[in-house]
Amino acid sequence: MTKRKFIWILAGMVLAGMGTGCSTTKAAEVKPAAIRPPSVPLVACDPYFSVWSGADRLTDRETTHWTGKRQALTGLVRIDGKTYRVMGDQPKAVEPMEQKTLTVWPTRTVYEFANTETKVTLTFMTPALPEDLDVLSRSVTYVVWEVVSADGKEHEVALYLSASSELAVNEPGQKVIWSEGTVGPMSVMRIGSQDQPVLQKRGDDLRIDWGYAIMGVSKEGNLTAIGSQETCAAEFTASGKLPEGDKRMPRAVADQTPTMATAMPLGKVGIRPMRRRAILAYDDEYSINYMGQKLRPYWARKGMKFDEMLTAAWRQFDAMEKRCIAFDTELTADMTQIGGANYASICALAYRQCHAANKLCADAAGSPMLFPKENFSNGCIGTVDILYPMAPQYLLLSPTLAKASIAPVLVYAASERWKFPFAPHDLGQYPHATGQVYGGGERTEENQMPVEESGNMLLLAAAVAKLDGNVEFLLPFWPQLNEWAEYLKAKGFDPENQLCTDDFAGHLAHNVNLSAKAIEGLGAWSMLCTMKGDKAQGAEYRKLAEEMAARWIKESDDGDHFRLTFNGPGTSWSQKYNLVWDRVLGLNLFPQEVFDKEIAYYRTKLNRFGLPLDSRKAYTKLDWKVWTASMATRPEDFAAIVDPIVAFLNQVPQRNPMTDWYETIEGKQVGFQARSVVGGVFMKALTDDTLWKKWASRDKNRVTKWAPFPPQPMIKEIVATSQARPVSWKFSLDNPGDRWFEIGFDDRSWKQGTAPFASPNTPGIRVGTEWKTGDIWMRRSFEWPQKIVGVPKLLVYHDEDAEMYLNGILAAKVGGFTTAYISVEISEQAMKNLKPGENVLAVHCHQTGGGQGIDVGIATETPGSTAVLPGNLKPLFDYPVRDTSIQLGPDGMYYLTGTTGYPTWWKTNEGIRMWKSPDLKSWREMGLVWSIDKDGTWQKEFKDGNRAIWAPEIHYIQKDWYLSYCVNWPGGGTGILKSTSGKPEGPYADIKPEGPLTPEIDASLFEDSDGSVYLVYQNGKIARLKNDLSGLAEEPRLLAPSNAAQVGFEAASIFKIDGRYHLICADFVGRPGMYHCMSASADSIYGPYGPRYLAIPHGGHNVLFRDNGGKIWSTFFGNDPGAPFRERPAILKIEVDSNGMIRPLS
Repeated sequence: MTKRKFIWILAGMVLAGMGTGCSTTKAAEVKPAAIRPPSVPLVACDPYFSVWSGADRLTDRETTHWTGKRQALTGLVRIDGKTYRVMGDQPKAVEPMEQKTLTVWPTRTVYEFANTETKVTLTFMTPALPEDLDVLSRSVTYVVWEVVSADGKEHEVALYLSASSELAVNEPGQKVIWSEGTVGPMSVMRIGSQDQPVLQKRGDDLRIDWGYAIMGVSKEGNLTAIGSQETCAAEFTASGKLPEGDKRMPRAVADQTPTMATAMPLGKVGIRPMRRRAILAYDDEYSINYMGQKLRPYWARKGMKFDEMLTAAWRQFDAMEKRCIAFDTELTADMTQIGGANYASICALAYRQCHAANKLCADAAGSPMLFPKENFSNGCIGTVDILYPMAPQYLLLSPTLAKASIAPVLVYAASERWKFPFAPHDLGQYPHATGQVYGGGERTEENQMPVEESGNMLLLAAAVAKLDGNVEFLLPFWPQLNEWAEYLKAKGFDPENQLCTDDFAGHLAHNVNLSAKAIEGLGAWSMLCTMKGDKAQGAEYRKLAEEMAARWIKESDDGDHFRLTFNGPGTSWSQKYNLVWDRVLGLNLFPQEVFDKEIAYYRTKLNRFGLPLDSRKAYTKLDWKVWTASMATRPEDFAAIVDPIVAFLNQVPQRNPMTDWYETIEGKQVGFQARSVVGGVFMKALTDDTLWKKWASRDKNRVTKWAPFPPQPMIKEIVATSQARPVSWKFSLDNPGDRWFEIGFDDRSWKQGTAPFASPNTPGIRVGTEWKTGDIWMRRSFEWPQKIVGVPKLLVYHDEDAEMYLNGILAAKVGGFTTAYISVEISEQAMKNLKPGENVLAVHCHQTGGGQGIDVGIATETPGSTAVLPGNLKPLFDYPVRDTSIQLGPDGMYYLTGTTGYPTWWKTNEGIRMWKSPDLKSWREMGLVWSIDKDGTWQKEFKDGNRAIWAPEIHYIQKDWYLSYCVNWPGGGTGILKSTSGKPEGPYADIKPEGPLTPEIDASLFEDSDGSVYLVYQNGKIARLKNDLSGLAEEPRLLAPSNAAQVGFEAASIFKIDGRYHLICADFVGRPGMYHCMSASADSIYGPYGPRYLAIPHGGHNVLFRDNGGKIWSTFFGNDPGAPFRERPAILKIEVDSNGMIRPLS
């Protein structure tokens, strides 16, 4: 490596040796560590507001977004009439000032320039202070100039800073608009796209194209202008001033690049330093689409407006600077103390990169949700095997952010959307956290990472619980954690052929390192169970983990190391980085000899630029190398593995933000860049409990509860996609010219085909017409109805980029790919252009590689259920009762019945039991009111060993007491019993003693306001009964909702509220075993019924009833693992919300 004329510095400490504990080194002892960042963080706020300099000198090339696309920041300094360039490669004619040093701290990047006359310091400060989430979540970077005379003389100085409109668009062909004004003490310039497609695009190699890029400077003495980049810089170079503002807009960014510029005259500068500052900020308004909810940045959770935040940021600068300097100095000292100067330098470079690959938002409850973007690996959001490696940065410095990173995944996994017994891989594709897209997504187990992600989540859960000292945060998700532990118990020791986090290496069966993760995950679950107070389960899993660890040692041992796979050759090996949790969590499942043997073996496998990931290839992962090194007990072993990272960074030819995947022989980047996983380099600090506690204890945020999963909208297609049946389109594979999307375009020469248009084996879509070219243009006519209920949206499957037009008006553009149909907002102008009758939908889809497919329709969205069980739901009494029914009698007493006979109730029971209560609180058993043996007729027969009464319901109808019921024979059978005494306790006689009314199950009665009585049963079948209820007066019919074949598959009943009929059924919806109360409503008893929705979670097979005050209640008994208790009678109040939906009252 050739010598440079300036010093690269990543904040580090040069100390003798390494130790444990907290550093007492003073700030004055901070010295340079020789390291050259491949790319230098300038603006490092979030995945969209992230600007870097990929050069040795800040003037060597243009600044770019982390993706490599140009986002020009320009810095000039004018000294005694001569202009010098200090940032950016333009204007070329302006001489660059010599750069003397570059220092990268955790929150600051500091450049020093000098000539014979002056010294200039240019600092970029992003106050990502982990203990202050309001500040950390701001998309704000301070640009601070400091100028001082170098020769002792006074010099006339002016400063120039500009930021191009490239900050606010995805592509330079997009048009922008701009404005200038004042905000508090600042002059503020804003620039943003004309179209403002908020949260429309999703994908990896994308930049934000909604919201506004902001530059703010003091309005005292400074000049501002928005004009062409070239003109602004040229005017300052010539005169030290700025041109008149350019008003030619909207225009494309590529058209003379509109640029925000400021000129800051300092006047005479002598030996006393003079400072100026500017703020670069971004107002994105909405940051993330989380399961259909648009989330704002965390700082805005209490209603703060952007200009208020910007003003606060400006006025707080002095305090922010002091806090950032103190944070940088102390953190760097501690990392040096524990890992050495090279290690501290890596941490300094990693800190802002990790931060800038995340977005911090607030959920509906105002709780923080941290969303990482999987930069340049596929653009996924909330990827669990990204959360896992990045976690050490947040576990060390902000336990709240560690929770905020896994909370969105836990909430998603606990919802009905996630059906599998293992943890999800991701939440979607950035910025759409709308459901997993990787592998089989929410559809199949294909290419999932079941052992990987389940182990990751259990380990991260245990880490946050260790910091909290309790499991309170995890309790709402205990069923999911338990399910994942069960999965690892069954599948974790010798993993089947599957992917792990290192999926770039392909599928691998019998993966020893993945097995280690499963074992550590089970040990973590043991720890959590014990913390919860479940000592028996804790002991069970501890024993299991210990037994697995012993087997692991024996079955993977190969003398001087442990193999890559259990069945692999003796020459195979891998980094066992997952074992680091044994030390971090204090699990002690593996003896020290295991770690010592592996570390010693690794030292024999080191290449020039480090330790390969495993024996298959020479590439490595930077984050895993530090985890592996952190298992070492000797400082020299740690340094032997970590120091080659610095050697790699110093020479890697690709000048991108730090990669985590590179070649250890050639020293070249393989892939990935700017990813948050580099936060994993802080793992070493977690091996020192004293140091970990010191930093983690500074987190004063106390967030333990997150908002429930957002209600999912009900979708009804009004312009059909081809999901249900093929839809015909006209299409062309050749470019049809400029007017192809207009209403009057002649498409008669185009081919005819049915959608979906796709290539075989594209995930989530079938092939209607095969499409394998790079582009396809499509057109179809459709009828638009006179009346629309709900919000119309495009319903789109796209792989990859698509643009859609309605009647010649651009309705939406989408980027990247999906693995399922998604809703996309229709532009306001396109919506206005829709008209009843015939309309035209035109689509263009562009494909670059991999699978491909396109299908488009229009659907209405109506609000989904907001149903959440009340937190205080408890059983009425401790007796096993299923399918609970309650009826208020004319005597003011409440009567309760249901399926009894535990534990044989699935096969046999004795009949029907009843309880009564004066107040719904104290209950007295009335005993068996109807016995199969004593009172039965046709019900007495055994069929295949079955003879039980299921789901009896009690009803007071026409001033008489009735019990509807069914038997559990194969094929079932429903019946009605009538009290012969006029009393609820009976005795009861069957109205049809010779046999069942219908052959199905789950009978209910409904009396309408006109006195008609109906039998409602099974999955929503209904028939009016004869006046004496002795039989059916009509043929049964099925009541079906508008969005499904049936409301549910059993336990149908009807309840009337304010003149509207609410049909409820039970169904297994979402995750396996989840048994919910589903509902749909209608104005007429026979319908038509609206869409079905989830009314009461985990509340399947319930009935509604009124109390003596007219309030409406539902019964509940808990039939699935998500219920707060199992098979005990309970009640909860319900309401009908503003959307006409039943939901529990909290």
